[in-house]
Amino acid sequence: MAAGKERESDERADADRAGDVVAGGGYPAACDTPARKLLYDMVSIPSPSGEEERAAERLVDFFEANGREAWIDDAGNVRAPANDAVLLTSHVDTVPGDIPVEVRPAPPEDELPEPSDVRVGDPGDPVLWGRGAVDATGPLVTMAVAAVKTGVSFAGVVREEVDSGGARHLIDDRDAPDAVVNGEPSGWQGITLGYRGLLEGTYVNTSESGNSSRPEPNAIQHA
Repeated sequence: MAAGKERESDERADADRAGDVVAGGGYPAACDTPARKLLYDMVSIPSPSGEEERAAERLVDFFEANGREAWIDDAGNVRAPANDAVLLTSHVDTVPGDIPVEVRPAPPEDELPEPSDVRVGDPGDPVLWGRGAVDATGPLVTMAVAAVKTGVSFAGVVREEVDSGGARHLIDDRDAPDAVVNGEPSGWQGITLGYRGLLEGTYVNTSESGNSSRPEPNAIQHA
């Protein structure tokens, strides 16, 4: 499973108990570390845009169990500030829809859909399936675990799938860190340095009216 191992903590048992509440007291055998239990819990908690509160609370429990200050801000973001040399971030929300949460062995490469350049682990490795496992609860948990391990800042933002309201609030409400690493699925082969975005606006071009026998410059063509 795609999960790291966070820093050893005297409060690890508290983190496990917090996870047991979500998982109903039992985890698949592959969920054998607190990080993997967090991942399983977070994927198990429905968190479509606007309904991220339970998932956010689970993240706060994780940070507090590992000795880190964390809270949910006015927008619903999870904030765990620390060393601002780097801010690790990803989004808490997912698109709507129910995918049964399960851990099953990775299939052989010849059983993957074609065409495919995506690896899901070596054949037989445990793979977690469920809403958000890829976009972007998996990256979110990776960032949370890495933030605990390294001592850098973390933010889990909300409403990324609809209007980026959480990120907009974060920009207005905190000082800029030295660097930001955003956990978002973009292929496993390398690091994505930028995304194409969307800029909405209105462009107006005018010209003089005229007769087709003596046409003026065409505003549409100039535009």
